[in-house]
Amino acid sequence: MPEPEKKRKITEEIDRMEIIFAVILLIATVTSALCAYEATLWSGTKNSLTDISDNMRTDSIQASNDANRQILVDVSVFLAWSDAKSANDTVRASALENRFNPEFKPAFAAWIAEVQGQPPGTIPPGTPFSLPQYNLSAQVQSEELQANATAIYNQAKAADAISDQYLLNAVLFTIVLFLCGVGQRWKHDKIRRIILVSAILFFIFAISVFLWLPKIFGF
Repeated sequence: MPEPEKKRKITEEIDRMEIIFAVILLIATVTSALCAYEATLWSGTKNSLTDISDNMRTDSIQASNDANRQILVDVSVFLAWSDAKSANDTVRASALENRFNPEFKPAFAAWIAEVQGQPPGTIPPGTPFSLPQYNLSAQVQSEELQANATAIYNQAKAADAISDQYLLNAVLFTIVLFLCGVGQRWKHDKIRRIILVSAILFFIFAISVFLWLPKIFGF
């Protein structure tokens, strides 16, 4: 091959590599910035979800405390009723029954029904508090809030993991930018080809991860 023709082909190859380096550099720069932006958005989402979860746990504790206070009141009134019943003080026992918490009455009625057909005044074994009919709304609310808080906390952890993945992907794009910067300045053609191939491989992997990751920003 004539020397001028050989030099022309080498020049054309160098120009093609320059164009490829420039295109990869441009796309990697933009996508790296988008990765950093997505990481920030997901980190903010994680913080917001964590705050919501913490508030739900606080409300759950408050509802649980309300339920515990109601249980203490129900137990106190029930014990007073038991004393009156044991002393055959039907007037006091009836008055105490009227003071029962509305949420306690279904359990009390189911408990009393266990001795239907037996002599009047017979007290069933155990207490109404062990029956499924004893169901406090405050306790149910506490359990629901706790379950929702756990679910939202898990969402916050997932958002944090996605944010970390975007940051890691931004590091991959930084490697691509470094390879492109070095490759454009390297004089040895064979080394430049190796650097270009390496940059392309890192670039393809980083772009694939970027496209695979869930996104908040609409693009």
